[in-house]
Amino acid sequence: MIRGENRRVTRYDVEFVAKTITCNKCGKSADIKEGDYSDLHFKREEFPTIELSFGYGSKWDTERWSFNLCEECLESLVESFAHKPDGYGEDYY
Repeated sequence: MIRGENRRVTRYDVEFVAKTITCNKCGKSADIKEGDYSDLHFKREEFPTIELSFGYGSKWDTERWSFNLCEECLESLVESFAHKPDGYGEDYY
C-alpha cells in the first residue's frame, strides 16, 4: 500500500515529496521520492502491486483489491503454491 505524503526531503536544492510504500503482509516499508523517477521505478520493483478483481457470484462479488508485497513475502507466497506460476524462477536475460 502506498500512503500519502508524510514528509518533505530536500536533496541538491530540489524538494521532493516522500511517500511510503509498504508490504501489506509483513509491514516492511520504503520511502519513494515523488519526482525522482529512478527511485519510484526501483521501489515499485521491490514492492510489486498485486491487483485482483472478482466477478459476479464469487465470495467477493465485484470487489477489487490492490496491495503490495515485498520480494521476500511474494517469494514466500509463490513457494507455498502447489503449482508454480508460469515463468517463476526463469531468467529471461
